[in-house]
Amino acid sequence: MCERMTPLELQILLHYHCYPRKCDLAASPAGKRCVARLLKKELIQTTKNPAGYITTPRGFAFIRRVCSTRLADIEDWLEQLTMEG
Repeated sequence: MCERMTPLELQILLHYHCYPRKCDLAASPAGKRCVARLLKKELIQTTKNPAGYITTPRGFAFIRRVCSTRLADIEDWLEQLTMEG
């Protein structure tokens, strides 16, 4: 089975990629689990900057892939969901 990223993991990953400061979401119990998973999957790494974490090349590649998704593809996805549902 293919693992999928949760919305909270994605939000935390994007935060550490974009902002050099601590992420309030990462302080919650669920956020701490997300950070641990992102570290385990080598999408973020610890750093001495104020945020405490930065994205790794692997994390950057994932974000780049997400950002390269064409918005036009969303219509296709919606159509597929409608046919499946």
